[in-house]
Amino acid sequence: MAKSRAKKRRDFEEAREYVRDLGLENSREWRAWCKSGERPHDIPASPDVVYGDEWNSWPDWFGSRSRWLPFEEAREFVRGVGLTSWSEWLEWRQSPARPSNIPTSPNTVYKDKWQDMGDWLGTGDIYRRDSRFLPFVEAREFVRDLGLKNDPEWRAWCKSGERPHNIPAAARVIYREEWRGMADWLGYKPLWNRHTLLAFLEDLRPRLKDLEETELYLILQQGEAQDKPLNPHATRPCSEPRG
Repeated sequence: MAKSRAKKRRDFEEAREYVRDLGLENSREWRAWCKSGERPHDIPASPDVVYGDEWNSWPDWFGSRSRWLPFEEAREFVRGVGLTSWSEWLEWRQSPARPSNIPTSPNTVYKDKWQDMGDWLGTGDIYRRDSRFLPFVEAREFVRDLGLKNDPEWRAWCKSGERPHNIPAAARVIYREEWRGMADWLGYKPLWNRHTLLAFLEDLRPRLKDLEETELYLILQQGEAQDKPLNPHATRPCSEPRG
């Protein structure tokens, strides 16, 4: 058990590079970020303990803020790239074309001067959703037909080269107003046990504060819609896509 868990953690240098891109400056901001629901499962909340001999210090973990270009210079550079949409920014920021002194999370690094993505890219638009993507219901119907059963299978498919350009890899971001969790997106009914319920709530965390009690109840009801007895150790795919 311990060995399998250890394999799921990112290597120290990869994890540190990810954290440095967040623009956090101290342990207080780190703790708040860890509780926000945005921390990937393979980034430990206690890196000073987990990484042992590789650990240096918290300033080293967060990185020096001086590694980033000043806001105006960074924005000028990004505008020169010619990106025109949120999705293009998401793809470009993960590509080798992004210089190391341009942060992947500029809204965090430059929070005092940040306005919005339209200002950052120089388009003047407000990006709530990229119009090049299919509407949520159509995109979800397409994805459900793939027969994917969990988040790892979804991520693997996104990296396979088979994903159409009008289906976003960052679906929970693009469709954040309609997003109801990965089970709803892929079209399988979770059989609730402690593990699946916690995973579901973690996935839904960004929207929990906006949901009414009745809405949350209806979402949870989806996992019990079939008449078969629940198996507490498995999930099963939907026999038919939900509308």
